[in-house]
Amino acid sequence: MSTHESRASLSTFTTTLHWMQKPNDPEMLQLYLRPIQKQPLSLTVMVRPLDSDRIIINFPSAGEDCDGPGGRYKRLADLMYQQKLGAVVRSNNPGSELFLPSTYLSRLIDYTIRRARLISGTTNPDLLLIGYSSGASAVAALAASYQKVSRILLIAPSGDMPQTSVQKSLSQFTGEVYTIIGEDDEVVGARAGYIYHDLATAASRKQLVIVSDCGHSFQGEQNERVLQQAPFHAFNRSELVRWGY
Repeated sequence: MSTHESRASLSTFTTTLHWMQKPNDPEMLQLYLRPIQKQPLSLTVMVRPLDSDRIIINFPSAGEDCDGPGGRYKRLADLMYQQKLGAVVRSNNPGSELFLPSTYLSRLIDYTIRRARLISGTTNPDLLLIGYSSGASAVAALAASYQKVSRILLIAPSGDMPQTSVQKSLSQFTGEVYTIIGEDDEVVGARAGYIYHDLATAASRKQLVIVSDCGHSFQGEQNERVLQQAPFHAFNRSELVRWGY
C-alpha cells in the first residue's frame, strides 16, 4: 500500500490500496489461475479528516472515480466537511465484471476502521455509509456486517449485488436506512427503491424518498441539489434539514 497521509492541516489526503483476491464468480476461477489474470486490485481513497465522532464513507456507482460526474462527490465532501457533518472518506468504484461491488467497499470500510484515529481523531467513530447505484447495493449488502455502521443512505440502488446478500444484510441491520430514487429512473426503475426500503425490516428508522422529474443520474440543477442535501437529511442529528424540491 502506498500512502500519503497527514492530518497536519486537516486537508484532503490520498491513499492507494492494493491487494490480491480471487474473483467472486466461481466460473471465472479457471481464468484467474492463468498468470495474466494475477493482477492486484486497487482503490484510490481520498480522505477529508475532521475531529468528529462520525466518519462518512461515500462509495460511487460502477466505473465512477472519487470525484464523480462533474465533481459532484468532491463538492459533497467539501460541503459535509464545511458543515462538520463528519470526516469524509471516498473512493472510486472500478466496477470489474469479475468482482462484486462489495469486494471493493469492504476494503474501503476496513481501511477506514484501521485508520479511524488518523481520520477522525477517535478510535471508535460511527460509520455512516452513502452508496450510489451499484455502490448502494454494496452498502446494503455489507451494512449488517459492521457494528460501527449506524446509518446508511442508498441512492438509486441497483441489482449488482446478489439479492440474497442484500436481503440477509438488510433484514439484520438495526441502524437507520434512507433510500432515495428518481421517479423516472430509467436504469433500475423507481420500484427498486421500494424493494430496498421494504427489505430493511430490522431498521430502527427508515425512509423512502421518490424524487419527481428525476432519472437515474439525478441530472439537472434541482436534482443535483437534492443529492447534495440528502446526507444532511439522513445524517443530521437535528433532523431539521428539508428536502429541496
